[in-house]
Amino acid sequence: MPFSYLVAATYLVPHVALAICRLLATAVLQGVWRLTGRYPRFTMRGVTKATLTAQLRKSGCLDASRRVAGVRWEVMEAGSVSSVHRLHLTYEDVDVGGQSAPSVALRPAPPPCTTGPTTIVVKVLGGDAKCRIINSLVKIYPVEVRDYRCLRNYGRIAALQPFVYGLEYAAWLGMGIILLEDLGHLRCRKSRDPAGATREEAFALARVAGAVHAASYGNVALLRQFEYRLPHFDHIFPLSVKTCKTVLIGIGLTRDRYPHIWQGLDDLCEPNFHELQLRRFRGIGLDPRDTISDVDMATRFVVNHGDLRLDNAFFVDLESDQQHRAGSTTTEARVVDWQVSFTRAPYYDLCWILDEVAQPTLDANPSFLIDFLTAYQGAFAAMVVGRECPFSLDGLLANVPWGLYTNLHYLAVAAPGMVTDVKTLPPSGFSFLRTMERLDHLLSRYVSVAFRRENGLADAHDW
Repeated sequence: MPFSYLVAATYLVPHVALAICRLLATAVLQGVWRLTGRYPRFTMRGVTKATLTAQLRKSGCLDASRRVAGVRWEVMEAGSVSSVHRLHLTYEDVDVGGQSAPSVALRPAPPPCTTGPTTIVVKVLGGDAKCRIINSLVKIYPVEVRDYRCLRNYGRIAALQPFVYGLEYAAWLGMGIILLEDLGHLRCRKSRDPAGATREEAFALARVAGAVHAASYGNVALLRQFEYRLPHFDHIFPLSVKTCKTVLIGIGLTRDRYPHIWQGLDDLCEPNFHELQLRRFRGIGLDPRDTISDVDMATRFVVNHGDLRLDNAFFVDLESDQQHRAGSTTTEARVVDWQVSFTRAPYYDLCWILDEVAQPTLDANPSFLIDFLTAYQGAFAAMVVGRECPFSLDGLLANVPWGLYTNLHYLAVAAPGMVTDVKTLPPSGFSFLRTMERLDHLLSRYVSVAFRRENGLADAHDW
């Protein structure tokens, strides 16, 4: 245990120092920017009509004969790590003397329109001190920037993301701006919805996971870029479980109400099982002593989105000619918030999606889990001609319990920040409660007595 706290301290001290340095530097620079009235393009105030015109032209979405004439800001979300705004744009014609629009564009090709989008979404990274502190500790902004600059160029990943009109990021300050396609016209659900994800929506997210995993599988250079090590997350876990139990009692989620959640928390406090769960499932990352060869990296791990849930997904129902005649559709998904992507075993994304599925949906579809995993395998195989999914159905099924325990592991650490008072819950708090409710049922459904006995948990009750 002393070594664990020492490891945590060696991780935290330099990151806390970095956060302090960034706060001081930003305070000085913001004073200079206010005095001069000139803000850099990576700041929120640096998003002007002129910079928007330049970015839209560079992306190939705005002809040189037009420019942005008006901008109206609309706050969409102010989260704990970033803020999201919708910009309503108007345009005017300009005389360019016969010049044509530049043809430089990010991938994929922009929408077939050079008159400019009427709305775009602006994601502000490091807009306030709290966001910059969190980024200094867990380094989420560089991950999202790397996703939009690098990962989207592999396979068909870009088609699963919103189109990127522009991206400005100052790594030394931990501040940036991402100009994204507005997906507001697509169907969006929330994790706090009591109904949870429908069968079709869960399968659509499974296909997203399959495509993302296949694009990175076997690419050691890409996988190394998304290695993520956060040692203090593991070392503070026992304390987090105690805090989580206190939070659950405080909001009335007692052992009688959610017996499997409470039993799972007890299981994770068992030293042997906790270590086994981390070693088997986490892949790489939580312990700085972990090492992995290139061969293992190429055959066992993939880049996970890291947060595949309803809050980050937009759905659209498509139909082929054959489906039109049959009166059916296929639900496809596009996904945002790639800031926690990391290299892990593929089961991480899959079990995070399962947390969005409520009991009525599972009861109505007896073969749900097998069909869900088969949809994942099909999307994986479709990404590369001649390649089958290297993760067998039996292997995927065997790792579902480990994935559910990993979800519980994360929720236990996150609980104090999500839930304080049940009467004044933020949206994230409602999502937490719904996820706990669904996870309690998933644990009862997919963690068998045999699994418990195999892993030294035979004394569990209520199972």
